Amino acid sequence: MQHQIKNIKEKLATLKALDKDLQVFGAKEHQYILNKCLTEKEIVNIEKKYNIHLPKEYRIFLKEIADGGAGPYYGLHSFKKAVEWIGKEINKPFPLEKSWLCTPKKLTEHHDYYTKEFLVESYGKNYMQYIYIPENDKMRQGFVALADQGCGYCSFLLITGKAKGKVWNDYSAGGGLIENTNKNFLDWYEEWLDKELEKINDEIKQIKKLQKEVQAEPSNGNLYYEIGNIYNSILGDGKKAISFFTKALSTNKLNLTYIYNIYTILYKQENYDIIQQYTSKVIRRINKKNEKNSYSIKKIYKLIAETYFEVKKFKLAIKYLQFTLKYTEFPNDYHLLEETYRFLARSYIQLEKYQEALNALNKMQEKNAWRFSLYGIAYVGLNLFEEGIQAYQKSIRLAPDWITPLDNMGCAYALMGKYTKA
Repeated sequence: MQHQIKNIKEKLATLKALDKDLQVFGAKEHQYILNKCLTEKEIVNIEKKYNIHLPKEYRIFLKEIADGGAGPYYGLHSFKKAVEWIGKEINKPFPLEKSWLCTPKKLTEHHDYYTKEFLVESYGKNYMQYIYIPENDKMRQGFVALADQGCGYCSFLLITGKAKGKVWNDYSAGGGLIENTNKNFLDWYEEWLDKELEKINDEIKQIKKLQKEVQAEPSNGNLYYEIGNIYNSILGDGKKAISFFTKALSTNKLNLTYIYNIYTILYKQENYDIIQQYTSKVIRRINKKNEKNSYSIKKIYKLIAETYFEVKKFKLAIKYLQFTLKYTEFPNDYHLLEETYRFLARSYIQLEKYQEALNALNKMQEKNAWRFSLYGIAYVGLNLFEEGIQAYQKSIRLAPDWITPLDNMGCAYALMGKYTKA
C-alpha cells in the first residue's frame, strides 16, 4: 500500500505540472490543492465518535496524502464535509447487498434503454453485482460522500456492509442507477489520475505526430492550427497556442473556419494587436478564394470590426461591419444582422454621427433594452431630447436593473435644464 501511496503522490504532481491552465474537469475548483493530513489520533477520535472503522485504503490516504482537496470530479470532500453530507446515519448498514434489485426486467421498467446488452457492454456479464435501482431513503446510510460530480451526482465510499471499502457512484438524481465501481478508495483515486494523464499524453503524442507532418509540409497552416488548438483547449498552454496560431495565420493555406476559430480565441483573450497584424493577409485570403457565401467569412469580418471598435478605430470598425452586412441576408443571418447593426450604431455614436446611428438602429428587428438605450443616445446627440427621453424610458422598462439608460436619461434631463428630474 505504501508503494501505491508513493505512486499517487508522483502521478498527482505530474498531472498538476502538465495541467497548468486547469483544463482537467473540476480542476478549476480544487486547483490541485491538498488539505492538511489527519493525524492518527484525529482518525481514532473520528472512529470513536461515529462508532465506525474506516476502510484501510481511505484511512492511509487521510494520514499520508490529504484530508480532501485535489481529486476526481470537483475534488475530494474533507472528512467533516463527507460526514455532514450524509448526516447521522453513517454507521448504519448500507442496504444494497443483493443482486435482485437490478434484474433485467426491473431495469427495463426503470429505463427502457437499460437492456441486457447495454448492461453487459457497460458493466460486464456480472452487472447485477454492481448496479442497483434506488428505492427508498434508507439508501443514505452507511457511507461517506467522497466527491460531487455535478448535477446532483456523487461518488461515495461504503464504510459498513458486505461491500465496505468500495467506491460507488450515485446517479439517482437524474433518474439513473446506483453503481458499484468495485474499486477500493486508492484504486479509484489512482484510476482518475491514470485516465487524466493518459488523455494528456495522448494529446502530446498527437502534437509530435503533427509536428512531423509540419516538417514535411511547412506551408500548411491547418497543421499549425491543429497543434495550437490542442495546446489551447486541452493542454491549457495559452502561450504555445498563440505561437502556433500566429504561424498558421502566416501561411497561405488555412481553412476559413480555422481562421474564424483563431480570431475568436484571440478576441476573447483581447489579443487585438495580433488580429490587426494579420487582417490584411486574411482579407487577401478571402478575396483570392472568392468564397463570399461562407458563414465563417461573415463572422471573421464581424470579429475584425469588433476588434477595431475595442481599440477605438471606429472608422475601420464601420468599414468591416459594412463588409459583414454585404454578405449577410435576412432571415438566415438574423442574429448576426442584429449584432452587426448594434455595433454599427455604437461605432457611429462614437464618431458623433448620430443620424447614421439612427439609420442603423432602424434596421434592427428586436425591441430590446440595448437598442432603445442607443436610440436615446442618438436622439440626444441630435438635440431631440423628448425622443431621447422616451427611448430611455422604453429601455428602462425592458431592463429595470440596468443603470446605463437611467444614468443617461438623467444627463439628458440636465441638458434640458430640468435639474429636478435629472
